[in-house]
Amino acid sequence: MILEKAKQIMAMALHGDRVLGSLAPEMVLACEKLDRDQWQATIMSDQLTLDHKIKIEKAFATQDLSIKPYFRRSQPRKTPPANPWQPTVQKKRKIPGVGQVIVVGSCKGGVGKSTIAANLACSLSISGLRAGLLDADLYGPSDTQLLNIEEKMQTDEEGFLIPQVAHGIEVLSFGSILDIHETLSWRGPLASKTLLDFCFKTRFSELDVLVIDLPPGTGDIPLSLLENVEIAGAILVTTPQLLAIRDLYKEIGLLNKFSVPILGVVENQSYFQCPHCHEATDLRLQSLPLKTLMRLPFDPMIQRSSDLGQPVVFHNNEYRESFRKLSENLFPNRSENH
Repeated sequence: MILEKAKQIMAMALHGDRVLGSLAPEMVLACEKLDRDQWQATIMSDQLTLDHKIKIEKAFATQDLSIKPYFRRSQPRKTPPANPWQPTVQKKRKIPGVGQVIVVGSCKGGVGKSTIAANLACSLSISGLRAGLLDADLYGPSDTQLLNIEEKMQTDEEGFLIPQVAHGIEVLSFGSILDIHETLSWRGPLASKTLLDFCFKTRFSELDVLVIDLPPGTGDIPLSLLENVEIAGAILVTTPQLLAIRDLYKEIGLLNKFSVPILGVVENQSYFQCPHCHEATDLRLQSLPLKTLMRLPFDPMIQRSSDLGQPVVFHNNEYRESFRKLSENLFPNRSENH
């Protein structure tokens, strides 16, 4: 089949590229017959550099002269909806091998979403659940650092991703594909497709719960996730600053558009406890119109634990207990197995 042949040539051309290698076959959108002996392979070129295109053209010329590559950028939707702010209605799917999905988000960057998500997943594992963590922030993945994962991600013989295992949980993060200082400069369509591949082309091993660490903002990646994935509920994270709280309301609006149940909010860095006299100073500016699931202090210990890749729930009894209560709130009737 011509289309399959074109995809094989694309995979061969980009096989040495760490980022695009596994996605190369999917960049071939279609093959059209030009005449009796000539075909044209349309290739999505948004993420291809001039060097990539030269390699691809050489590969087609070497492997099959009857197929000519044609590079095309993604086209905008020809008939936009009457209300561009209204999300597309489509049927959501369950992630294979996953019982329930909990998303952790805030819309604001730097408020501790990833730290909360990683420790929550570990706490759920401690409580006896088979838990996983999916880092949906492709542009700024954090969970490999938080869990001290250094190995690169692997795929099986069918091209499905194999989650890495750390601290008793299955982990999927783009940080296991990129080098530590490598920058991802992808446009929305390719980033969204990669996220959905993370969800639907991964060999999860029958998890009870998958915690998804959402990226900040309300762009293509969170929209694709909320449109396509069945989600049991969302946990929001905020710090006391007014800017963070304002963005929290944007996240609430986004989740409401997709009918995702909001389970409550984790108030991070919401008070400071003096290490000498142990007096606590409340840092909150205002109360929030959500159930408070947990309050965490402004504590350098959490930063140090994150920098070392050792979730704080494993070496601090106070935080272990706080996250245990949060886990029990989400999934009652689970007793610790550690």
